[in-house]
Amino acid sequence: MSGLLICGCCGKSFVKRSDTSFGCAERIKGCCDNKVYIRQDEIETRVFKALQEALVLDAFSEVFDTALQDALGQLRKNPPDQELPALVAALDGIELSIKNLVRSLENGAPYANLKPRMEEMGSQKLALKNKIIAIAKTATAPPAASKASTALSYVLERILPLLKEPDWVHLANEHLANLVRRPPSHQIQKTQST
Repeated sequence: MSGLLICGCCGKSFVKRSDTSFGCAERIKGCCDNKVYIRQDEIETRVFKALQEALVLDAFSEVFDTALQDALGQLRKNPPDQELPALVAALDGIELSIKNLVRSLENGAPYANLKPRMEEMGSQKLALKNKIIAIAKTATAPPAASKASTALSYVLERILPLLKEPDWVHLANEHLANLVRRPPSHQIQKTQST
């Protein structure tokens, strides 16, 4: 969040001053009298509250509801796993062909003649399995929420715990920076937060 928070006294950036709080960058240099520190958890609470409040605005909700309904319609028309049955059938066919090749070997067919076909079938089987696994991982049922504000509120409630995980902090900071830069910036008022 460093660089996204603005000092109410000098207009310069707030920066991380401790593990749990932010303060004015110019204060460090002795160029600002703002001694106020603001706790990171308080900032996160304010940001998420503002995002949740924005979700209840009618114009905002209407746009997102329309976008959500369009996306759900597209998912229903073209589910990400629609090719899964064909892939499973192709895998079954490859496995049957491999069994037949093995049976041919058992019945005395020369291995040298069957080896290239066995290798080709093995590669095809592996490729199909990997594709099926990838589709199964990404294919999810469309969300049950029919209103975007409900869906987004649900997501926001679950984001805060994720921000405690170091791997997510950098990515979240980039997205938050984009969100914060879009609307007019609001300065943090000089309050007695610790």
